[in-house]
Amino acid sequence: MRNFTILCLLVAIGVTCSSVAVASDSLSGSIDLQIRPRAELQHGYNGPVADSDAPSQFFVSQRARLGLMINSPSLRGKIVVQDIRTWGQSPQLVVADGLFSVHEAWAAFDLGDAFEVKAGRQEVILDDSRLFGNVDWAQQGRTHDMLRVNYTNTVSASVLIGVNRVGGNADLNYPVANYRDLQAVHVASNPSNDLRWSALILNNGTNSFDEEDSVFVSQYSHTLGGNAWNSFGDVDVHVAGYVQLGTDGGGRDISAHYLKASAKVNLDDIAVELGGEKISGDDVTSTDKNNAFTPFYGTNHKFNGHMDYFYVGNHGNSVGLIDVFLKGSMGYEGGSIGVDVHYFLADQDVSFGNLVDSGNDLGIEADVHWKHMVQPRAALAVGVSVFSATETMAMLRNATDGLNYWAYIMLNITPTIDL
Repeated sequence: MRNFTILCLLVAIGVTCSSVAVASDSLSGSIDLQIRPRAELQHGYNGPVADSDAPSQFFVSQRARLGLMINSPSLRGKIVVQDIRTWGQSPQLVVADGLFSVHEAWAAFDLGDAFEVKAGRQEVILDDSRLFGNVDWAQQGRTHDMLRVNYTNTVSASVLIGVNRVGGNADLNYPVANYRDLQAVHVASNPSNDLRWSALILNNGTNSFDEEDSVFVSQYSHTLGGNAWNSFGDVDVHVAGYVQLGTDGGGRDISAHYLKASAKVNLDDIAVELGGEKISGDDVTSTDKNNAFTPFYGTNHKFNGHMDYFYVGNHGNSVGLIDVFLKGSMGYEGGSIGVDVHYFLADQDVSFGNLVDSGNDLGIEADVHWKHMVQPRAALAVGVSVFSATETMAMLRNATDGLNYWAYIMLNITPTIDL
């Protein structure tokens, strides 16, 4: 599988270069600029505070991106560079600070009317971004170095292949916090105006040492499942389910699952959504099997509360999560305002050694968010969130129970020049 994957990448890159060399199509394109400063006040963001008397944190982070997009009828390419920083992080007289990086660098070409081949560093967004998203809330965002082949017809499909190495030797250790190998197939269809569905198979290979052959190899987990959306008049229903199998990086067998169901009522400019997610987890005393589902490369900020207490660099291989949520939003000309409420429970009963079972109630979060377009290419976003952490949540994170809060104000300026 490894040699076949590498061969596919080499062929795709070679064909891409050939296509660039012979392309005679008329070209168009754009230059895109984004400046996005965000001021935040944090007291328990990303997890409850360890000390309730600790002072709040205030800072301003900023994303600055410059992108070049080239288009022709059968050939496309994009390069996006970015500078991600916190205001004051570098001195005024700075030569280099290491904050500049390449966010995207890819080329794509068509094969016939239905196929597209895309190779390079690229954003990957599938379905509702639960397992693959660009994590746009994070100033740095997420991209993948991979080959993607897209097929578009009545049923659309994508094949994703990622091969990550350092040094060019396939048997060398891969020390980066990333997958070592990845293969995925995504299929989607809209059989009617009211119904659409998707299915995903994901093989995720993490870095592992094979003691028998004394080489580093990929240890694979396998995720299978899909989504279905259907509209019944003013009510939109979404159901999703995945299972995870295989072996984790520690050699444990994986047996995990994910379930979601929600219903959203749309009344003119007002929408109300009620639903729930179940993300399976481990008993904190379990060591023989991994029952914790991993949402891998999704935009997790979008799902389980804006304060990012779950699956945003945290809560992995833990007790899982049950999220019962109620969301309301109202749109108006030029903007929208919304209120989300989440009730969180652990998927597994939580106990700590000889301590009495503390139950699985983790807390309640409320998010209020407002967005307004101050100009066609400039948006203002404001949000305030509170999280009431239970004793169980505090024990899981070695913190204190009680009220945590977070607030932000963000300006997003996105001018574009057409070429």
